[in-house]
Amino acid sequence: MPVLVNEAFNKWRYPDYALIILEAPTGYGKTSSADQPYLMFKDCIVGGMIYVAPFRALVRQQARTWLPKYRGMGLSITYQSMDIKMEIEISGGEKVSLLKNPKLDSDINISTLDSFTYNLLRMPVGDLRKSRWYYPIYRRSIFTSYVFLDEAHILAEGSGPAFATLALIVAELLRSFTPTVIATATLGDPRLETLLEVLENYGFNDKVKIYRLGPQNEDKGKEVLIHDKEFEEWTSRLNWSLDKIDESTVLRKVNESVSSGDRVLILRNKVVDAVETYNALVKEFGVDSVVLLHGKLDEHDRDINATRMSNAKIIIGTDAIGVGINLPDIKTLVMDVPDQVDVFIQRIGRICRDRNVSEDVTCKVYAIKSGDNVPYYNDVLNNFDKINWRLPYDCDRCGKKGYLKGYLELLNNFTHKPRIDYKVIDNIESLLGYVVVEERKLHNAFKKHCNLIRDSVLLRGFTNIDENDLEGSLTYSLPIPINDAREIIGKAHDKIGLVILKWDVDDGVERLVNAEKKLREDVIKELAKEGNDCVKILEIDEKINEEVINEVPRHVNVDRTVLIWGLDVSKLYRRGLGLVI
Repeated sequence: MPVLVNEAFNKWRYPDYALIILEAPTGYGKTSSADQPYLMFKDCIVGGMIYVAPFRALVRQQARTWLPKYRGMGLSITYQSMDIKMEIEISGGEKVSLLKNPKLDSDINISTLDSFTYNLLRMPVGDLRKSRWYYPIYRRSIFTSYVFLDEAHILAEGSGPAFATLALIVAELLRSFTPTVIATATLGDPRLETLLEVLENYGFNDKVKIYRLGPQNEDKGKEVLIHDKEFEEWTSRLNWSLDKIDESTVLRKVNESVSSGDRVLILRNKVVDAVETYNALVKEFGVDSVVLLHGKLDEHDRDINATRMSNAKIIIGTDAIGVGINLPDIKTLVMDVPDQVDVFIQRIGRICRDRNVSEDVTCKVYAIKSGDNVPYYNDVLNNFDKINWRLPYDCDRCGKKGYLKGYLELLNNFTHKPRIDYKVIDNIESLLGYVVVEERKLHNAFKKHCNLIRDSVLLRGFTNIDENDLEGSLTYSLPIPINDAREIIGKAHDKIGLVILKWDVDDGVERLVNAEKKLREDVIKELAKEGNDCVKILEIDEKINEEVINEVPRHVNVDRTVLIWGLDVSKLYRRGLGLVI
């Protein structure tokens, strides 16, 4: 384990403090060490581990990592996400199907942030139409597990509901003394101070320990700085350069890098730009040399492209997959300049990650200029080579130039202190105060707070329906934010259908074609309207369930039957490129 992680985990004095905030550079080894506290605690303190990630790409990546490691040890590994079926290809080309487990009661549970949060806060989406609710089971599993919350800065990037959600998650886990690690590279002081202020209001501030890298070992009480000499020396061998380029220059710069034997990572702000760049580079280098990954690919395409990533010369995507990339040998990054400085730092952290180098390495960054749009941190771009992008602290012994500034000061200077939406906290706290939550309160809570994690509610989009293999068709799906669905409907109403599948525990998957025909126009018309999307999604779900119960000849047992519905976007989806119109 890296020095900082080793100090944090092996000296964990539980229950003196139940929460560790681990802030370390991107690529330091936080995620790869996430399972270590579970191995320490599993025989005496916890019954299981729950790894929580903000993106499905990370869920699948961790499944690929831990399946070969633990399945021979008799430990059960399951997942919980919007994916109905998850098939993971591990070493040697072997494919393993993971079980979906919303109860989170396996030995190792890998969950998306959305699913974990709603289960923790007593609003499990899957229970909204059931005759009984399982949130006490979910919460029991959470409170008796060790929780690793990865990439926590994703929630912390905004104010209002998103940051309030982070505070609620942490407070609820501390209230139950659940051993928890929050891992992040770019939380920064302003956000950390706000989070600690909220925890102080709960009386939990003394249950938190913060571990960061520093120029020397220093125990400040709540905050502990650890000096990782070996890591610091490695960062001194990295020489950073940045050139601003026009869109028209991208192809030439990529060609230069590939011709010199380097692999290239390209991160675009928009999916449509990523696809256009991919198409241009495929013409130049061929389809075998270029890989495209972004959030609008279905599960099938995403998995195929992910397996090709290790051998590709050029990898193109957006931040939705940038977080999940760990390719140590890439030393060249081409990117749009993002609006937020922490995203800028995260993107740079995707390259030059090989810790086994003994000689100096040049890390090249090409920033694509966007017209007259100049980022508020433009001075940073002009002084790019004066910053050590791998160390949070200033270092007078790093690099050939001697003194280099760390990135933490930059992050603190350009990150505002979040505004906490206490109304959200108060509303959900009132729900958590009940021993049993009535159906009405459960529905009302979801209507108010279904956007706790994201600005837009997610729908399912089906990209290919095979009538002979309906269960297999579930891998040909992707999440679509309702805002995007509204835009798609406006552009291509006649090319969109409705898919309703009934998945019975005993009878398998059945497509309900009559219900689809009857409800298609109403559902699409409702989705196209502006309004409260939380209310809208519940009303559509109730309408579909009523129709299904009327259509199916025998009674539907809602506790043994899953109704899966979504939009049929197969006429719009471009195989290998994604849902880009």
